[in-house]
Amino acid sequence: MAEQSRITAVLGPTNTGKTHYAIDRMLGYRTGIIGLPLRLLAREVYDKIVALRGPSIVALVTGEERIVPPRTQYWVCTVEAMPQGMGADFVAVDEIQLAADAERGHVFTDRLLNMRGEHETLFLGSDTMKGAISQLVPKANFVHRERFSQLSYTGEKKISRMPARSAIVGFSVENVYAIAELLRRQKGGAAVVMGALSPRTRNAQVEMYQNGDVDYLVATDAIGMGLNLDIHHVAFSSLIKFDGRRMRPLLPNELAQIAGRAGRHMNNGTFGVTGDAGKLSDDVAEAITSHRFAPVRKLQWRNTALAFGTVDRLLGSLETQTEDPWLTRVRDSDDLIALKTLAELPQVRARVNAQKDVQLLWDVCRIPDFRGISNVEHAGLLETIFGFLHEYHRVPDDWLARQIKRIDRSDGDIDTLSKRLAFIRTWTYVAQRAGWVDDESHWRGETRAVEDRLSDALHGALAQRFVDRRTSVLLRRLKQKEGLVAEVNDKGEVTVEGQFVGRLEGFRFKQDASASPDEAKTLRQASVQAIRPEFHLRADRFYNSPDTEFDFTEQGGLMWGDQAVGKLTAGSDPLKPVVEAFVDEEAGPEVIQKVQRRLQHFIDRKIATLFEPLLAMSRDEALTGLARGFAFRLVEHMGVIPRDQVAAEVKELDQDARGALRKHGVRFGQFTIFMQALLKPAPTRLRLLLWSLSQNLPEFPEAPPPGLVTIPVVDVPDGCYAMSGYRRAGSRAIRIDMLERLADLLRAQNSRGGFEATADMLSITGMTLDQFADLMQGLGYKAEKGERDKVKAAIAGDPPQETPPTPPVETPERSPEETPPEPPAETPVEDPSEAPPVPPVEVPGNAPVEVPQQTAAVPTAADEGPVLETFYTFTWVGTRPARRDGAERPRGSARGKGKPQDKAQDRSRGKPKGQRPPQADRSKNFSARPPKKDRIDPDNPFAALLALKDKS
Repeated sequence: MAEQSRITAVLGPTNTGKTHYAIDRMLGYRTGIIGLPLRLLAREVYDKIVALRGPSIVALVTGEERIVPPRTQYWVCTVEAMPQGMGADFVAVDEIQLAADAERGHVFTDRLLNMRGEHETLFLGSDTMKGAISQLVPKANFVHRERFSQLSYTGEKKISRMPARSAIVGFSVENVYAIAELLRRQKGGAAVVMGALSPRTRNAQVEMYQNGDVDYLVATDAIGMGLNLDIHHVAFSSLIKFDGRRMRPLLPNELAQIAGRAGRHMNNGTFGVTGDAGKLSDDVAEAITSHRFAPVRKLQWRNTALAFGTVDRLLGSLETQTEDPWLTRVRDSDDLIALKTLAELPQVRARVNAQKDVQLLWDVCRIPDFRGISNVEHAGLLETIFGFLHEYHRVPDDWLARQIKRIDRSDGDIDTLSKRLAFIRTWTYVAQRAGWVDDESHWRGETRAVEDRLSDALHGALAQRFVDRRTSVLLRRLKQKEGLVAEVNDKGEVTVEGQFVGRLEGFRFKQDASASPDEAKTLRQASVQAIRPEFHLRADRFYNSPDTEFDFTEQGGLMWGDQAVGKLTAGSDPLKPVVEAFVDEEAGPEVIQKVQRRLQHFIDRKIATLFEPLLAMSRDEALTGLARGFAFRLVEHMGVIPRDQVAAEVKELDQDARGALRKHGVRFGQFTIFMQALLKPAPTRLRLLLWSLSQNLPEFPEAPPPGLVTIPVVDVPDGCYAMSGYRRAGSRAIRIDMLERLADLLRAQNSRGGFEATADMLSITGMTLDQFADLMQGLGYKAEKGERDKVKAAIAGDPPQETPPTPPVETPERSPEETPPEPPAETPVEDPSEAPPVPPVEVPGNAPVEVPQQTAAVPTAADEGPVLETFYTFTWVGTRPARRDGAERPRGSARGKGKPQDKAQDRSRGKPKGQRPPQADRSKNFSARPPKKDRIDPDNPFAALLALKDKS
């Protein structure tokens, strides 16, 4: 077949009619295929052939569009979408010089080497390809075509002096928009043409230009690829472009390709520079006008004989090198990068078990990244699609419908609509693939309808912005002879032409409020354009900053030094908050993602560090059964639980379970179960913040200042004091660890007969006597105030007065593991659900109560007469909880089922069986806990010691 085909290379500059010649040749055959470099150009050629031969025999195939009638004879395609092995009579490839392009060149090279028509093959392009084609396709014939009109260089012109029917070329979306707005301000408006526009939007914009609604066209280099418009002059606003990897100067042949759009057919054209672009050198201008350029020496190439046995073999075949001196292996393209990324994922590797799986994976990896997102995010989407196709052999309808519905909205500005159009191109591509969706015609129609709606909305937004409204500050900058100069100093102050216009706070621009409304829009756009590079530099510095430079506020704000850069929001788990970064949209998605990732790393590490004991306990596999469940409760409450909320659970824990929890620092206090390490100021501050987030509080309470034993009670949400490490008692709240120390002292007192505050009690709480009385009332005690003569301190030389000994309190000795030195460990409680916080003991009969005396003042010579002092007597008046069976507890009954009654009831009700009556000479033992003679509490950690004591 290839030997019989006539191969011709039709070469020459722009405006030579090469594409028109190829169309005529193709229509002279029964079947034909023509490959074009752009989707926009393919649509233009398709419309021309349909106008000549009708739609029933003409197909249009691009990555996102597929119109294939049943009786198709002529195929109009993008080069990447050209069908293989159809045996068409005629094949043509336009702009063949793109075989040297670093991004797409390997596709054009493959068509040059392998694509042939049965009878005729045409390659259309620049004269620079003659040497390469003659070497790689020795049997090719060459036809040179001269330009129909003359092209001349006119030098530099201001946009304000640009002649009508001019096209101004920019190489970024921002630059195109800025020029279009300036033309609106000065010339009444401009049409916009970019490669990223859909054909529908592009045609609507071109129609405005062609019918005279506007006299100016602003475009990217997309107009250089065969778009035939009525353009008299082409002006370059820049001579450099970003090629996907770096900023680089445009080559003379690239400039000529674009400049050649001026002077179509027999009309002469001109080209020049404007704006910030410098003047062209004489050599470059001469090369463009005379169409003399350096020949192409290397074509981009990639192996097309792919091995699909395994993923590794596929990767190896794609990375095969060539020994041909005219070919060079293309750098890793997007599809190969995606394949490498997915090949490293274990879940993807597990699915690839056969050759068809490898083939499917490669087909999925060839989905273009229309959205322009990061490689990782694009690979994530591809992984999802591959998973659907591998498992269900199709993309589920409901999932695809949700993806399309999210972007089927025509509201928003130009950038928003442009992004949605880029997103719908992905789903249009998926719908075009045979066998990827259930109802291909439905989804192709659905995606096309969404694209049309978005295209119409984008055209309206472009027309409104660039034809009907005033320009932005970037256009004002282009009006100036040298342009506006914006700077950002080390304090974040933004100046334009030396005038202060605002401040950069973190990653948000705060505009100077003194500007007038008309100036405000202009200044902001100029400033944002100027500080965009600063956003990226600042984001890099921010990402590499140590955690010590970050902090969180009481209200959930995230600070970088003294600048607010984000805030915390509630996540799925209280210990997993989600970061929301404060970054202006103008900074771009890359900056937003970088700031958000860094802040998320910071707060995750902060939680892991401050809550390390709690998280370690949650990961301890040695905890089982009830202990593990209780550990889960502790994690839910971030290490602090009031005991009355978990009384039943605590009662069910045996000593082994409690011991396992104590190893993680859990303390079973009389009032609170808590982890001592989490009461420090830093964990407390973070715990209160995370709790406030989980409760969705409108305003977050502040953590108490460090070091305070008690704090005044204020109106706060329920649970706030516990999360702060305090317990409310009266008009003040006391720190829970200090409350447990106070409980240890109160346990030794006669709470029924009454007792006075000791110096140790006042010292622990740091209170005055009156404040302490209020605290005790909050804990369930009655405080009776009285006055008495103050006892003077003994004078030196006086014989010491005999003080009756205080009856000892029998308390089991605590082990070091049970009671840390500071603060004291818990005292075992047999049944917290039925015992008051400080259980009282009734004094037998009318036995006198030993009351500690207040410390007497040292007498002075001026002391005369008695001095009165105030004291309080505290007695327990708290109400015991009701019994579980609903019956009223008998008065004076001891805690726990089956416990012996106290001595007072022994006298009133008779001697219980097995009890000896009290003897007069037997020493009294006053304790807050009734004596336990019948049995030993198995939950008591000192049960073994008590048993040995009873035996002895």
